[in-house]
Amino acid sequence: MDLKEYIIQHVSLYCQEKSLAITEEKIITDLDVFLDRISAPKNLYSLYFVFELIRRLYEQTEEVGVILQHLLKLEDYIFISFKEYNIFIDNKDALRAYTKSSITQNWCQTHPFYTLLIQSWNYKSDIVSNLLFISFIKQYFETLHVLTDPRLATKTMSREGESCNAIRLLLLKNNKDFIASEHQIINSLTDQPVMIAHNLEVLLESKRINYIKTIVHFFYNDWAPAKSRTPNKNNGPRYRNSKKNTDNFDVSGADGDMCFLIKKNFNNDITDVEGIVAEDIKTNSTFILLDTEHSQKKDKSLLSDPSMVFSKAQEKRVSINISSQIKRSHNITAQSTQLLGPAELIELVASLIKYSTKSETRDSAAIAWIMLLLNKTITEIKALRLFFDLKNKKTGLYVDEHGRGWWYFPITETALRRIDQKGLKDTEKNVFTPCPDFLVKILINIFECNASNEIFSHINEDEFKLTLTRKLKKISEKQDSGRVSIKNISHFLSTFIHCTNCIDPIFLDFSYSVKLSSTRVTRSYSNIDNEHRCRQLKKLWDEVESLCFQFNKKPLPVTLFELPDFDVFPEVLQRNNSLGSTFTPTNGRIRELVSHLSEQVMVSVPSKRCSLNELINHHNHFTVYTAWMLLFATGYRASWNPLPTLSLYLPRYNLMSISDKDDALFSHSRIVAVPSELVSQLDNYIVHLQTFRSQIRLLEPEIASQIDDVLNVDETVLSLNSIEFDKWYRDIRKSHSKHGPLFLIESIGNTYRATSLSPKLLKEFVPSFNNLPINAGRHWLKSSLLARNVDSELINFQMGHAQIGELPLGSYSALCHLDVINALLPTLDTLLEEVQWKTLKSALI
Repeated sequence: MDLKEYIIQHVSLYCQEKSLAITEEKIITDLDVFLDRISAPKNLYSLYFVFELIRRLYEQTEEVGVILQHLLKLEDYIFISFKEYNIFIDNKDALRAYTKSSITQNWCQTHPFYTLLIQSWNYKSDIVSNLLFISFIKQYFETLHVLTDPRLATKTMSREGESCNAIRLLLLKNNKDFIASEHQIINSLTDQPVMIAHNLEVLLESKRINYIKTIVHFFYNDWAPAKSRTPNKNNGPRYRNSKKNTDNFDVSGADGDMCFLIKKNFNNDITDVEGIVAEDIKTNSTFILLDTEHSQKKDKSLLSDPSMVFSKAQEKRVSINISSQIKRSHNITAQSTQLLGPAELIELVASLIKYSTKSETRDSAAIAWIMLLLNKTITEIKALRLFFDLKNKKTGLYVDEHGRGWWYFPITETALRRIDQKGLKDTEKNVFTPCPDFLVKILINIFECNASNEIFSHINEDEFKLTLTRKLKKISEKQDSGRVSIKNISHFLSTFIHCTNCIDPIFLDFSYSVKLSSTRVTRSYSNIDNEHRCRQLKKLWDEVESLCFQFNKKPLPVTLFELPDFDVFPEVLQRNNSLGSTFTPTNGRIRELVSHLSEQVMVSVPSKRCSLNELINHHNHFTVYTAWMLLFATGYRASWNPLPTLSLYLPRYNLMSISDKDDALFSHSRIVAVPSELVSQLDNYIVHLQTFRSQIRLLEPEIASQIDDVLNVDETVLSLNSIEFDKWYRDIRKSHSKHGPLFLIESIGNTYRATSLSPKLLKEFVPSFNNLPINAGRHWLKSSLLARNVDSELINFQMGHAQIGELPLGSYSALCHLDVINALLPTLDTLLEEVQWKTLKSALI
């Protein structure tokens, strides 16, 4: 099938799933209207990014997403099928075409509007930029007959292509000429094109750049025949590609402005339909040190330090210094200078209460409160909006009919499940979190005074930072500490969690869309319910308030978080709503999987006088049962040849070493706790292999010899030196050709061969009605441990979610693995018992 046929099939499956009476002919007709509207090429390259654009705008501001969807003539049922589910494409060429993130040669000229849409992942995502983008599209369709007039075209390009290319340049993330918070080009979607053009002319007076001039002409619609002249190649900014397509994350607990860059890989992020998160496979990250001077223009008269260019010793010292800072960042305590102490908090709260009563300092108080309560920067706060209607959700504060305030932040997902994947928890993408009543009143007051949906649209960020810095310095001087700063306030919650480990940081991430290095990967595996999330936030603030009470024996004058009544307002905050991972199975569906796999083991029991085929059939089903149990019980990432050698399994300590995600230095290898039920199952499996080997030795001596190697691995390992052992382990780890103890036997004609266990082979033993993603066990284990309030450090230990710089097996690590395993075992045993994973004995024993 070609790509279009896959798309039609996907939409048809969605219509069947939702019982929509829509024929395939109507789907084709509606799809063709949409494709024609966006000027899509016949091969439909990169079409994913058009759907992703609309989905992103929906999540940021639903009103804007709806308008764009209607402008592009995309029917609701088609869009929702791609918004809620991932498409299944088993043809590699079609899949590569659908998810291709780079544009094809000459598309800027031949398909300018389509190029504008599919490159939107690289645009700014603030409110002003989104409004300008939608206004451009509205004007584009209204003036398309003018833009495509050949009499107005230049020698190389139509006015359509020129306009689309110009707006792309203006909206690029790395374009410093247009900063939405500074240039109020547009206030709402009702702004007339002439008004937008006038505001752009004001910008043009200070930024003499040709592409801005082009956009001015576009909104005025005053095109004239092009003049023949040689273009000035120096006009417009030049962009470096060193940080292109990357996300940066602060290193939690690190001194200074240290962050690391993660290169975006759209193809990996969006093609996974088995719950294997692409970011969880990445192991290499580039660290950078950010200095405030780096944002300033460099003096060209200054020479570079030659030692930084030529000295290997200097380069090594810098590397060691950065590594040391990263290691220290993971061991900060409550005494850290980055964390506000009880005295500073008490003084800060008292000062903010006083500031909020005065009109001239009310804005400063409100922003400082939001920084403290939501872990937000000033730039992020400026984008927050206030709304009263749930049908028009915007990222910010929702005020209900009773005057209660709820912070609203949508959850963005890196991967969506397929339509045919059943038995997974339904997740809610809209997250509402209660806002303290005193802050709601302050924000409503500011909102009414400024008459703008953006609460702080009237604030100049640079000037405000200076004002707030002076106020905080006075507060800090009263305590003689120097800790009360903008950075320490806006990072207070994440730093407090990092120091005290009182709750898992995923609850902060989900509640307020906080971008943390510690949750970059774990958020994709976490599925939590609303009530548990709110209770964890309550636990966090109770701990903060308790520290303040212990300091001066007085409660804080305001309550910083109030646990809501889940039964009073079910429309926003429902007790049973799940948030997060879309690949987490329900316990009922896991029990069905266990029941089916165990039943197949029983059915495959060979007769007393059995054939070789019966022996092999029973071995295969017994192996599959053991392998699925291993994935669920340990959080093993689904990979080829799991448990590559029995040398990694130490039943005496309920311990197993796993290397399912690693680099050349094995820095991500980990030790996990093995539940008692799995220990019994693996012990039975080893005895099964011993018996099975004896029974097939005469008929299949080669396979029996391979089992000998598996069972006698300790003798093999002890005979190797370190270099030989390293090479041997690299060969068997995740090997497609060399199998470990978990293997299947396939028949090829009249012969048999042992083959490595793969995720695909595991799925073939599961019926279609129980089509769980192969990595469902990893999602289930992470989410179940969160629900049990297991310490986040223990969860990360079991899941292998160590942050960059953390090496639990490193020589400097003080972690006692046996203590951690003993702490985890009771919970793991209980979890396996709940979903009825039980020890099975082989019929051959």
